[in-house]
Amino acid sequence: EACKVAGRPAEAPIGYEVDNVIANHKLFSELMAMTLACNQTRVFNVVYSDSRSQLHRPGSTTIHHQYTHEEPIDKVLGYQVQSAWFVERSMEAWTTFVGALAALKEGDGTLLDHTFVLAHSDTSFAKTHLVQALPVMTAGSAGGKIKTGLHIAGNGDPVTRIGLTAQQVMGLSAERWGGGSMDTNQPISELLA
Repeated sequence: EACKVAGRPAEAPIGYEVDNVIANHKLFSELMAMTLACNQTRVFNVVYSDSRSQLHRPGSTTIHHQYTHEEPIDKVLGYQVQSAWFVERSMEAWTTFVGALAALKEGDGTLLDHTFVLAHSDTSFAKTHLVQALPVMTAGSAGGKIKTGLHIAGNGDPVTRIGLTAQQVMGLSAERWGGGSMDTNQPISELLA
């Protein structure tokens, strides 16, 4: 019922300046939500900023990726302040995307209620490109198949468990997923409704 032909979006500047990326991401989020509502696709990939993030503040030539390696950790705060600023923008972008799905009515709820979205970073501590304890978030309940509002600590388990869980929730007959040390046959049962 939310499906409608979208109007032509306003022209938006392109490039890696954060304000431009935020504006374009908002347009893309609304377009992707409508694409899902109109049943034009059921599977999608969104990259807000890749692993070698070129995002930069207006007027600055220092990019996010450079900060992750070169910025010292603030001795009082215990983290990289400039790097964290970019991470906060990424989390705002996640909120924008999830909000676009939640804004569309579908059946007895919203598009978000009938969707399962998986988001992650490819590092947990970018300064050293640490790949243990990767942050992963989900949104939506896949029509009641997924429990929401949970925080689940991975406890050193392969991050591929979330991918296996997502595949099984979507009806694929996957019994294992991943390779080498990331091979798993254990979905995250706490997520399953």
